[in-house]
Formats: sequence, structure tokens, C-alpha cells
Amino acid sequence: MKTELGTCPLSGAFALGAFVLLLSACQGSPGEASAQVPGVRNGELHGDTSVIVRRVWESDDPDFWASEPSPDGRYLTEIDWETGDLAVVDLLAGEQRRVTHKGDWFTSDDEAETSVFSPDGARIAYAWYSCAADPCRYQIRIIDADGSNERTLVDPDRDPF
Repeated sequence: MKTELGTCPLSGAFALGAFVLLLSACQGSPGEASAQVPGVRNGELHGDTSVIVRRVWESDDPDFWASEPSPDGRYLTEIDWETGDLAVVDLLAGEQRRVTHKGDWFTSDDEAETSVFSPDGARIAYAWYSCAADPCRYQIRIIDADGSNERTLVDPDRDPF
């Protein structure tokens, strides 16, 4: 994968199953402006350019489709596909806990979808696909990271666009 940072091309690899992130430093042409990349000045490598690899989470069936890390990097939002609930994975403890509690798929076809932590990590905003009315529709919801204080911010039945 090639991405561009300023005028300095960076290469990177992301292994989802092991959740390992590797970034390599870049070298530019002499005289080419260099982006602010640690260890790179004027297109040349300087200082420690070693790569540190650390596994932070491993799963037999990882699903990062709607995942978002917390600002401190300790937690990761996830969809619990056994129920469709929004869940949070504690990357240090290796434990997942449900934040919403809708019941099983036989009870409800609703499900959490994409999500993001607030800048302070205290709340999670997420899209909720609700089939409580016909036709099914998306809602924008917010909930405290501990699962309390859930609120619907945007509901098409209440807030027509």
C-alpha cells in the first residue's frame, strides 16, 4: 500500500488478524521537501529507524468493519455479531463487553454499525440500524462507554431530513 504524506511517499502494512501495524520510514530524493516524519530530515534517514511490532489483540474471527480505537488506544469498539450489540474490547485485558443490550437476533433485527469514541473517551457515538418501524432505518445514537445514558440523537421518524 502506498500513501502520500506531503511529498514523501510512505509504505505501510496492516495485518488485521494480529492487529499489527507496521510503518516504515521514507527516503526522498535529494533536494525534495520532506514531511514531518520521525527519523527523516531532508529526505534522509537519521537516528533510530527501527520498527517496533506489538500484538495488541488476537481473535479467531476478527472484524474491524466498524471498529474504532479509543483516544488512549486501550479500547476498541466492535459489533458483537452474536447479537448485533455495540461492544467494547479492552485490548489490555483481552475482554469484550456489550455496551448495548438489544437481545438476540430472534428478538430484534436491529444492530449497531459504525462507531467512534468522543475525544475524551467517555462516550461513543454510533449508527444504529433499526427495524422497529417499516421500513428499517438508521438512527444516530450516543452512549457512555460504560453502557449507561444511551440517547438517540437523530431518528428519521422524529427528525425528518
